[in-house]
Amino acid sequence: MRGLIATISSLVMVAMTAPALAQSATKIGQHNAWGTYSYQASGGKVCYVLTVPTDKQPPTLDHGDMFFFVSQRPGQQVSYEPQFIAGYNFQENSKATVTID
Repeated sequence: MRGLIATISSLVMVAMTAPALAQSATKIGQHNAWGTYSYQASGGKVCYVLTVPTDKQPPTLDHGDMFFFVSQRPGQQVSYEPQFIAGYNFQENSKATVTID
């Protein structure tokens, strides 16, 4: 699971900056289910926390890999930007509910 989170962490980093400018994310720490990371992008330092769901509904559905992260990009005046990545496509007009305990 940690390897999968590290892989997704790298994918998140690449998605948030130009691939030619992307650098490896540095893991800062682990806080319960949340990993904290940072990397240097062309627009400045990017920091984020990343987790995977501890519960998925309905439990009979193959949800694939799902991730939730919150990022900060101070150089771009972006603070606490939440993002959700699902392992499958949603039907049009579907809504996802995220509960953080």
